[in-house]
Amino acid sequence: MKIALVSLFEMLWGERQPETSQKDWEEYERLCHPQSPDFILHLPDYYGFFTYSLFYAQA
Repeated sequence: MKIALVSLFEMLWGERQPETSQKDWEEYERLCHPQSPDFILHLPDYYGFFTYSLFYAQA
């Protein structure tokens, strides 16, 4: 499960976007990088979910 979540973090938020402040990016890295001592997935009571929606329409 941890491997899948780390892959998700990297896939969706692998690079800092221009609209993201340096402070926010550093906080993301602190929480979401496995090498960080504050890696969120090391918390035994952490839980989360990710939803992804796809819409398709044809006229």
